[in-house]
Amino acid sequence: MAAMDMTSNGLLPGVASVAGGLGGKHHIDFEELAGFLTPSTWIRDRFAYVLQSIVFEVTVTVFLLGYSVVLFLQAVLPSRACDVGYYDSQHELFTVLAWVDFVLCSFFLIEIFLKTATFGPSFILDVFNFFDACVMTTSLVFTAFEVMVEGDPFDQAAHVREACGILRLLAVFHRIMEGFTRAGRYVKARTKPRNAFVTPAEQVLELLHELRFERRLSRAIRQQVEMAIKNVASGTLYDVPFMSAEDPNAKEANAWTGQFSALGAMGSRTSLKPSKSVANGELKGLVSDLSGELAELMKTTSSWDFDVFKLNELTRGKPLSVFLGFAFQHHGMLEELHLDSTALDRFAAAVESGYPKQNPYHNAIHAADVTHGALWFCTSGGLMEVCKLEDSCQLSLALGAAVHDVEHPGTNNVFQIRTQSMFAVRYNDHSVLENHHASAAFSLMQTESYNIFMNISSESAAKLRSEIIEVVLATDMAQHFAKVAQVKTKLSTEEFLVFDHAEDKLLMMKLVLHACDISNAAKPLPLCAEWVCRVMTEFFLQGDKEKELDLPVSQLMDRRSTNIAKAQIGFIDILVMPMFVEICRVLPPVAELTDNLAKNKAFWQTQTEEMENEMIDETQRIPMPDGSKKSTSHPELVSGGRASLVPMSLYNDQRFLANSDWEIKMAEGQPSAGNGQHSRQSVMVSSAQPASQRMESPEPGVDVPGRVPAPVS
Repeated sequence: MAAMDMTSNGLLPGVASVAGGLGGKHHIDFEELAGFLTPSTWIRDRFAYVLQSIVFEVTVTVFLLGYSVVLFLQAVLPSRACDVGYYDSQHELFTVLAWVDFVLCSFFLIEIFLKTATFGPSFILDVFNFFDACVMTTSLVFTAFEVMVEGDPFDQAAHVREACGILRLLAVFHRIMEGFTRAGRYVKARTKPRNAFVTPAEQVLELLHELRFERRLSRAIRQQVEMAIKNVASGTLYDVPFMSAEDPNAKEANAWTGQFSALGAMGSRTSLKPSKSVANGELKGLVSDLSGELAELMKTTSSWDFDVFKLNELTRGKPLSVFLGFAFQHHGMLEELHLDSTALDRFAAAVESGYPKQNPYHNAIHAADVTHGALWFCTSGGLMEVCKLEDSCQLSLALGAAVHDVEHPGTNNVFQIRTQSMFAVRYNDHSVLENHHASAAFSLMQTESYNIFMNISSESAAKLRSEIIEVVLATDMAQHFAKVAQVKTKLSTEEFLVFDHAEDKLLMMKLVLHACDISNAAKPLPLCAEWVCRVMTEFFLQGDKEKELDLPVSQLMDRRSTNIAKAQIGFIDILVMPMFVEICRVLPPVAELTDNLAKNKAFWQTQTEEMENEMIDETQRIPMPDGSKKSTSHPELVSGGRASLVPMSLYNDQRFLANSDWEIKMAEGQPSAGNGQHSRQSVMVSSAQPASQRMESPEPGVDVPGRVPAPVS
């Protein structure tokens, strides 16, 4: 039976470790455990088996019930003994009850002695058990005195024994409840159908319930086990607690913790379309004929410090397509995986065109940066070698990084759900944008001229598709804490680091791409500061839209109440550093990134006071390493301010969502009175580029799947 298993030397340390981790911030005393779990004699093992058996527990419970009756009678009858004659008539009954009390107290003291000898000093040092032993010992002494002595001393002993009776009732009641609970669990286990489906969580709970009654563990540890049971049963294992309000960085840290509500997944149409320049071979020429400053820059792609902003400048605004083409050639993925190079050129340019240029942060520069980061992890970071990944996994990560934010509207999932945008409605409020990014990429591949998998087997293509979808969906911030906690849990076992299981390899791939997506804080300070300026600009623009729509302003997105320096400290402490520390346990080269995080955090700590004053004065700017400062409404980041003028009614307009290069302008109409909402009639859509420069299909009559015809002004 289960009680016998509890005496195993190998079981308690592992489960107690889990219980400590699940139970909260308290630590398991492993020295204490080691003292209890030393090899014992055959007699001691037999006693442990008997004392924890269900038969003994039931016997003790029956005795406790009988003892409670004796205590009740002793408490009631003396009150009637005021009259001496009445007392004399009941003397024999009092004597019988006293003897029964004496025998039962002796039995319970023997039980306590045996359990102390068997389970070690922790049993008697437990507060409740020590209290029980003291009360029973006192009761036994005065009961013996009461039985053996008559007269006044007898009456005095009876009074003392009566006073102890109340305390004994409390102890007995507690032990009876424990006995019933243990017996109930035993009956439930015995009557459970043998073919019933048992989940791993149920197995863990069953084991924890057994530990809950393990007498060799101190009460403090068993209380942690109870907390662990509650956490496992409630499904909150991976939830992150909010910081105490007394902590100086609590506001910003809790904002990062609570900003992303749980959101998860399904399919869509896309507007991705290739540019005419691809058909003319311009991209292939850029990649094949690298020279001068661009060639020198591309020699640094193996470094984490690679300057993607410089790449954007040298490629005339085509950082993603150029980097993707270069990386595929440089790493030999075209030949090894038999990819179609022409389709890849078309696909890369189409994806790049799907990144809205008006987004300060979620644009093609960010996509190129994440793609570079993913390939850095695969090569310099050691991901491919350590995790024993196949060559195709590198392709999955590169393509997943390239498309992970395509057609991003510049607002997050929470905003999409609050406004019930087309994306939110289509994907039922689950991982809204991440689902659209993946769907948009694969919708584009439905046309043969953009299908980069056309030369590989259907099985290989299906595997690549599955991996790309998984890693893209993993960039949903709502899954952040669960994934980090999952890896921390797995790292507690040596089996995980062997990477013999496909699910462990995929978990690391998902974690790495998500890490690349939020790795701005781990870049060298000049790059980090530039990214902070861009992301906070986009955050504040969303906050401005929320104010226009009379929506609650999301945390960290109100430019009048967000200290950017404190926000970055919270971002590093709560989100980025814990994730990179766990990755570093698997991939040691990531230590370079954690060093950058520490340096950047130190930089932002020197800026908190000044930025607090600027925030109050509404003059807050981003300090750059060269000593200059950049505003979060910098004209280079917000093209004509148009992103802040898009009324939310248009976010439900398929024309806007499907054509990211169209410029949205406010007409002369004013917002509707009363509710702050803009009417659909107050918006006009016009082409942002001359017709000759608009993206077209490469061949007449061929269009991209899901493409929406251009609107007519």
